Amino acid sequence: MIESIGIRNFKALREASVTFRKLTLLTGVNSSGKSSILQALLLADDAAAGSSRLQLNDRPGLALGEALDVLCRRAEERDVELSVTVDGVRDTYRLGIPSEDPALVLELLEPAPVPQERRWHIGSYLGAERLGPRDVSGVAPAGGNEVEVGARGEYTTYALARFERQPVAELLQHPTTSERNLSPTLGAQAEAWLSSMTRPVQVSASLIPGASVAVLRFREPVVTAEWTRPANVGFGLTCVLPIIVAALGSQAPSLLMVENPEAHLHPRGQSEIGKFLVRLAASGVQTLVETHSDHVVNGVRIAAAGEGILSPEEVAIHFLADDGTLSEISIGRSGGLSAWPTGFFDQAEHDLAEVSRIRRRG
Repeated sequence: MIESIGIRNFKALREASVTFRKLTLLTGVNSSGKSSILQALLLADDAAAGSSRLQLNDRPGLALGEALDVLCRRAEERDVELSVTVDGVRDTYRLGIPSEDPALVLELLEPAPVPQERRWHIGSYLGAERLGPRDVSGVAPAGGNEVEVGARGEYTTYALARFERQPVAELLQHPTTSERNLSPTLGAQAEAWLSSMTRPVQVSASLIPGASVAVLRFREPVVTAEWTRPANVGFGLTCVLPIIVAALGSQAPSLLMVENPEAHLHPRGQSEIGKFLVRLAASGVQTLVETHSDHVVNGVRIAAAGEGILSPEEVAIHFLADDGTLSEISIGRSGGLSAWPTGFFDQAEHDLAEVSRIRRRG
């Protein structure tokens, strides 16, 4: 398991150290460095694999421009340093700015690749810019036997169609599986979780022979309902479905990273996906989430403290303030938080106080 990452001179982060648990939430104000932490992990993954020149724009999740764009403006040296601790062993990668102009890579100055037996694995990365409703999905280029949905969710329909009958880990099966006699397969479980996060719905993902595409349709779970195109059921279903499919298809041990899982979801759905991510982390898939949603955080608190699936000590919440301060917040046994720094999901209180003042002026 990844235990921490140290970051020096990377984008907005002059010096930062972030600890990870089985489930880690990154929260904070805009442009404070949350996405930079995920991007640093993606670069460190390439460095650990032995790449001597780390591409800044070719890998899904990385569109960083030129080397000087990622060098912190407050840096006193012309290098970036990333230190990743995995299972108690720390590996440090020093990355230099190449001399060519423009430089679209960082050069790995040291060290050698991480031995295979100590390699960590990013199983899935889902960025904030996921595709909206699409009738068809292309084929994942890698193929193979791993569920791959793509950084934008572009292969979700194909993955769902191909791996529909793949068994899902028991911890990731929907809580109503037994009472509803649901199949423990990926297709049935994805449908059940999607229904609990959005509205009751049936999902059809089918491969088109000879065309290398898959077609996605939805319908209400009644006999007379007709199958509907994704564009006619809204953005919420198609934005959260890639997360569900990637999670249900993840193999432990690995790492799943997702940005803004709450996108286009009703608050109830945001809370439900928080609970779902707790189950994913408990199943052995380390989970790293960037979120702006207090509902996601509260769903995590409820599941960790109330359902006993994952110990609260195995959840870390990091808050990045607008002054660059990084605060770690833990969840107590009763669901309380160890700290509530200024700016940490306190806007509702400010707004309600303002509404109260307006009403008193009456």
